[in-house]
Amino acid sequence: MGYRSPKEQELLSNFADFILAHDLGDTHLHAPDTQAQNEHGQIKTQDLNKLESMLKSLLNDRTTVEDFMGALLSQSRHQLDIMPLDQPWEADELAAWLQDGGVLHKVSGLRALYHESQPTMAYINGETFKVAAHQTCLVVSLCDTDMIHYDEDYDSASLSLITELVNKGYWYCDE
Repeated sequence: MGYRSPKEQELLSNFADFILAHDLGDTHLHAPDTQAQNEHGQIKTQDLNKLESMLKSLLNDRTTVEDFMGALLSQSRHQLDIMPLDQPWEADELAAWLQDGGVLHKVSGLRALYHESQPTMAYINGETFKVAAHQTCLVVSLCDTDMIHYDEDYDSASLSLITELVNKGYWYCDE
């Protein structure tokens, strides 16, 4: 397992935070057929079922759960040793440097994950990066290895993503 195993409490708390941060689940219980009741303190079974259904609807949304889990599990538990760059890289100069034999190294402790069923999404340090279907080899390389070497299959979008990650300090070059 390339990530830590969270507790149930942590999952629930972080899922609620994720829902709020992404403005999901902003649905109000709508029950126009509900009659006024004499038992003001009673929670009716049908109301409880409707409320439970509202809670479960987000948990049953596979895309939401995958994005949440990817973001949560890729967050580092410790401060990463990210060194700020003196000058950000441009994609073309980084591509040339890699072609000349340069190797990029993943920062120690950085978590980069992808779902087996969705290899076009990379979750790196809590962030989500989507790539085209033909770029899944890049996602696998970013997540399953500690070094990035030049690959002739990297197109401009791949190099742009690699450049973004280097400029964020997630990968660095040994110059």
